[in-house]
Amino acid sequence: LRRQGRWDEALAAFRRAAEVDPKSEVNAIDLASTCGRMRRYEEGLAHCRRAIELATSACFPSVLLGLMLVS
Repeated sequence: LRRQGRWDEALAAFRRAAEVDPKSEVNAIDLASTCGRMRRYEEGLAHCRRAIELATSACFPSVLLGLMLVS
């Protein structure tokens, strides 16, 4: 959906996925990056922080958090 430019639908789908599997770092990262692309930074920051909690050895959530903080 994101590739088709259907951002609101993509965000809703990622939210549903996160509800189904709240411990998935992939879902948190997808939510964070989608929010960032939509310039919904406050929500994106929360999802970045959640992804960092879930994926302690992954660096991408931290990079994404930094990018959102400077945007």
